[in-house]
Amino acid sequence: MSQMGENADSRVRLVLLGTVLFSWIVVIMVRLIVLMTPRTVTSLSSSLGIRNIQFSIAVGVIIVGVLAFLFKRKNQLLYGITEICFGIVSAVTLATSALPSEMRLTQWASLVGCVYVVARGLANVSDALRNPSFAEVRAALSEHLAELPGTARSRGQSRVVL
Repeated sequence: MSQMGENADSRVRLVLLGTVLFSWIVVIMVRLIVLMTPRTVTSLSSSLGIRNIQFSIAVGVIIVGVLAFLFKRKNQLLYGITEICFGIVSAVTLATSALPSEMRLTQWASLVGCVYVVARGLANVSDALRNPSFAEVRAALSEHLAELPGTARSRGQSRVVL
């Protein structure tokens, strides 16, 4: 195998490993935030007042939004993966929080929002992989996928193209 092929294989492994590790970190963080939020808000609202908490949440959303934008510009692939994980964890949390017959319109609307977040995450991953800097990774990943049982190449047909 050439040096270029080995580098591409290493990048594919690194991207896949990083994706799995980062996804687990995001899932764990979101679950911890969901578990801690009611207690934290209750204890803070008694000491700071409910209006100050509401204002702080609004400012926090703006700050996190700006940071997310900067993160997306720096690493669109990881951002897309984060969106997908966030959408899935949010959907699971919403779906398991109540019986479907007891869910309110706002919960159903939130589930639709989860679908949108997952779709945007997939679009960001797709856009990032189209970037010329991922050409080597795309080619190596296509080769690996083509070797999987049941693919066209394993049956003697043409190769898989991402």
